[in-house]
Amino acid sequence: MKKLLVSLSLVLAVAIFAAGCKLTTPLIATSNPVGNKIGEAKGMWILTPQLIIPLVTDIGVYRAAKNGNISKISTVDWEFDNYIVFGYLITRVSGD
Repeated sequence: MKKLLVSLSLVLAVAIFAAGCKLTTPLIATSNPVGNKIGEAKGMWILTPQLIIPLVTDIGVYRAAKNGNISKISTVDWEFDNYIVFGYLITRVSGD
């Protein structure tokens, strides 16, 4: 019985940490032509979005454009991966 309770507790803990939500949303579109370059800036937080403790704070559009060597931005997208105790935010920029 004790092994069964330990196993169920372990399964429940894994399910809680694995449960999450993923959302990708467009943020900005400009009149610049769509280029073939893509830049990303990634960040992570712990706990929940109501009490955010950022681990990486430079996840802005400027950083993503710089990472992709983009001077003319055409689109900006955000991708959220939210889990119970941590989450990710990816800023994607495309352009030339």
